[in-house]
Amino acid sequence: MNILAFSVGPVEITIVLLLMLLLFGKRLPEVGRSLGKGLAEFKKGIKSIEDDVKINIDEETKSAPVLANTTGNTPVEQPTTAERTPISKDAQMQNSEDERVLCQSCGHKNEKGAVFCSACGARIAPL
Repeated sequence: MNILAFSVGPVEITIVLLLMLLLFGKRLPEVGRSLGKGLAEFKKGIKSIEDDVKINIDEETKSAPVLANTTGNTPVEQPTTAERTPISKDAQMQNSEDERVLCQSCGHKNEKGAVFCSACGARIAPL
């Protein structure tokens, strides 16, 4: 099967133009004008929608809350698994004494029963 048989060449364009001239006759300029106006309105509608989306995105990014560390104003970097050290016996005893769970990564005291550290997000070792 020849793929070029489905292409639009000058002969096909001439045939389509002649058919349009026969069908629309004297109204052909009016049809072209109304098609142009419709296309312009469509483009204006798309442009206004894009502008609205950009405005909403800008407003959301300006009003988005900045997440801060609960222990201070400086952000805490998430330690890698190689940087995390196993919890020591002293830390386990301290946990049982003051009813708080000590994070093995950053040393933050978390509420008893916490699974993740509220400061760095690391998983807390169970007692």
